[in-house]
Amino acid sequence: MFWDGGPQEPDFSTEWARLRPGVPVVRARGRLDRHTVHDLHDAVDRCLETTPWAVVIDLTRVTELRAGAVPKLGSLVERVRAGHVGLHVVTNGGAVDSLLGGTTSGDLILIHHSIGAVQRALARQTSC
Repeated sequence: MFWDGGPQEPDFSTEWARLRPGVPVVRARGRLDRHTVHDLHDAVDRCLETTPWAVVIDLTRVTELRAGAVPKLGSLVERVRAGHVGLHVVTNGGAVDSLLGGTTSGDLILIHHSIGAVQRALARQTSC
């Protein structure tokens, strides 16, 4: 049965922006699971084509992170880091941090709780 309630939000979407030159941001929105994580991979791959020195993945608008996405996030982290690109992930904290930190790549993920925290970390990296 279909309800005529107007346009519905997709289960998952990404958008791309630039935090600063050489640092794209991928903002994810919706349910991140083993199927939708491929959309996130594609968005990050498009960012990597621009040869950035860091990539920010903003997960603060992810409404649900399913366990099936976690191993695939780990492979995404490994792919980004293999290109010697810094990776910063923004979360709302809590269970998401625990899940990401528990991956085999957890020690490679720089987790922040705001875009401002990422900006401060990037400023420290460029001033060294």
